[in-house]
Amino acid sequence: MAQQPRWAHPEALEREYQRDIERVAKQCRKAVNELVMPEISALHEMANRYRPDSIGNETNEGTWVDRLNSLLNSVLSLTVGSGAFRAFTGGQSEGVDVRRFGQRIKEFNLRQVRRLTRARYGEAYNRAEPWLDDLMRAWELENLKLIRSIPEQYVDNLQGTIIRAINEGQNVTTLKETIRATYEQPVNRAQLIANDQVSKLNANLTEYRQKSVGIKEYTWRAIMDGRERPEHGRRNGKTFAWANPPSDGHPGTPVRCRCFSEPVWPERDNARLT
Repeated sequence: MAQQPRWAHPEALEREYQRDIERVAKQCRKAVNELVMPEISALHEMANRYRPDSIGNETNEGTWVDRLNSLLNSVLSLTVGSGAFRAFTGGQSEGVDVRRFGQRIKEFNLRQVRRLTRARYGEAYNRAEPWLDDLMRAWELENLKLIRSIPEQYVDNLQGTIIRAINEGQNVTTLKETIRATYEQPVNRAQLIANDQVSKLNANLTEYRQKSVGIKEYTWRAIMDGRERPEHGRRNGKTFAWANPPSDGHPGTPVRCRCFSEPVWPERDNARLT
C-alpha cells in the first residue's frame, strides 16, 4: 500500500491569525508611545517633587502614581475600546475576526480527515458532528479573552516597570529606554496566543474526528527538527490511546507543540464514515 498522507497543520492560517493579533499588540504599543512617553518628563518631575530632599514644594496636583494610572487607563481605552465588549457576540475583537478564523481552521481540518479517509478506504468522512458547535464556541470565547488580555497584561506590567524605575531613581532618558524595552512584550504574547490556539483547535478537531471515525489509537509524530521538546521526541513513533492521554496532553495541545497524531486505522468494517 502506498504511504499514507500526513495530517497537515494549518500553517498559512496560523501565520495570518498571528498577523491579525499582532495588530492589537502594536496598537497598544502605539498608544503608549503617543500617550505615555510625552508625559514621562512631567511624571518624573512630580515623583521627584515629593522626595524627602524636596520638602516645601508640595502642590495639590495629586500623586504621580495617580497620573500614571490615568495615562495607562487611556492606553487601554484607546487599544481595546467598546468593541471588545461587543466582540463576545460578534466574534470580532479589534479587527480580528475570531469566529471567521475558527471556521477556516475547522474547514481545513475537515479537508484533512476527508483526504485521509478517502486515501485509506476509498470513501471520504461525512459524519454528522453534533459536538462541533460547543467546541467552536468555547474556542472563540477563549480566544477573545486571550486577545483582550494582551493590552491588559501589558499595561499592568508596564505600570509596575515604571513605578520601580522611578523609585530606583532612573533619570528621564533611562526611564524612556526602560519603557521602549517593553515594546516587544505584547507582540511576543500575540505570537504565542496565535501559535498555541491554532494548534489547540486543530488538535482538538483531529481528536474528535478521529474518534468519530472509530480510531481509538494514534502514533505520536514529532517534527524532529531539533526544536521539539525532548519528551516529545522520545514519544515519536509510539502509540497512544485517545482515552489515555500523555501527562501533558495529546499532540498539538501543549503550548507551542507542533507534533501531530497519525491515526491507527481500524478495519473498514469498523470505520464509521457516514
